[in-house]
Amino acid sequence: MQNTCPSTFSNNCYREGELDECMADILSLPATDEDGGVIGKSFGCRVVHAQLARRNEKHCPHISFDPEYDSNCKLKCQKVKDITYEDMFHPAELAFLADHAEELGLGQKQFVVREISA
Repeated sequence: MQNTCPSTFSNNCYREGELDECMADILSLPATDEDGGVIGKSFGCRVVHAQLARRNEKHCPHISFDPEYDSNCKLKCQKVKDITYEDMFHPAELAFLADHAEELGLGQKQFVVREISA
């Protein structure tokens, strides 16, 4: 966040060179949502969007610990209700994630698109 998304880092009131508070906040999050998904306020959601932010800064608000709206006025990686992966990702991104899961040996069943409710 500090290197790729400095505005988001600053918006969360973190200071350059002082990563302890940021790391504590991020590590305090659950790895995944209750059902194993990664679209809610989880460490996993931020990992996905941190990788996407490396190529497209529009994903920076998604890795924010505090709610931060993106350029489409959407909140991601926060508490969600009745949101699907299709609501959050472009079909090309979903295909990429499914292919990556397959490459990692997780199989297509480990990348399931389903509704998540909080």
